[in-house]
Amino acid sequence: MNVRSGHLRSTIGDHTRVAGPTVRTEVFATARYAKWVHDGTAPHTIVPRRAQVLRFEVGGHIVFARRVQHPGYRGNAFLSSAVRDEMVRENLL
Repeated sequence: MNVRSGHLRSTIGDHTRVAGPTVRTEVFATARYAKWVHDGTAPHTIVPRRAQVLRFEVGGHIVFARRVQHPGYRGNAFLSSAVRDEMVRENLL
């Protein structure tokens, strides 16, 4: 998984319960944007919420725009990896 700040990774948690032959593992991420990273997004328009224009950097140059078209994001099912890791830690795999 690509990591910029580590915030998303720091919000991943889990709960595992074993009752006889049944194992229940719940893995979650509490970062506000976790669902978008995990499930992906459809193409959409991004507009400024508190200003008149967006400001960002492209190729070392600062760019201003009233709106941009985001192409969407396929998603990264990182929680599946977290479930596998937890199952290994609990000796269930």
